[in-house]
Amino acid sequence: MKARFRLAALCVPLLLARCGAPPGPGPASGAVEARTRGHEVGRFETHDGRQLAYVVHRASRRNPRRAGFLYLHGIESHSEWFDEAARQLAQRGYPVVSIDRRGSGINRENRGYVSGHVERGTHLVDDIHRAVRIVRERNKADEIYLIGLSWGGKYVMAYDASYPGEVDGMVLITPGMKPKVDLTPGEKLAVFTDSVFAPKLQH
Repeated sequence: MKARFRLAALCVPLLLARCGAPPGPGPASGAVEARTRGHEVGRFETHDGRQLAYVVHRASRRNPRRAGFLYLHGIESHSEWFDEAARQLAQRGYPVVSIDRRGSGINRENRGYVSGHVERGTHLVDDIHRAVRIVRERNKADEIYLIGLSWGGKYVMAYDASYPGEVDGMVLITPGMKPKVDLTPGEKLAVFTDSVFAPKLQH
């Protein structure tokens, strides 16, 4: 009886590890090309030796404050959602760099990432830090403002806590700082189990 109980206890985590749906295949090459067609696309190397791509909306004229924006999207979106707003800012003289975080948009399987997956939150903060340098150096911006949409506002705040004073301001659009919904105990158990046995699965 005890042996059966131990076997069942061992099997439960393995079964729960399959509760999440496997990540999708990521964008096809044609979809990535369609996204970047007509845009200036840059790349920079991450701290772990990989590449992250970003889209640049060049300003049609120089604003007197020499200010630029770095846009960070929400948890289920990508930088294309902000294209129209970025174009309007660029028309007013403000360059915008829109970065797809690891596992999203144009930075998915095509660049060696897993769709929807980030190994550590600190990687996102470091990616922002490197992207801020890109905006400052390549766009010759004296002032830099971060734009965080929804969940993007959360790691904009995490960046500011890690690198205080590195940017001149933050614009938080409907920031997802504290969720109003919660998971059931069973769902929390499945998430915890997957984080140990299958961290790349999506729920």
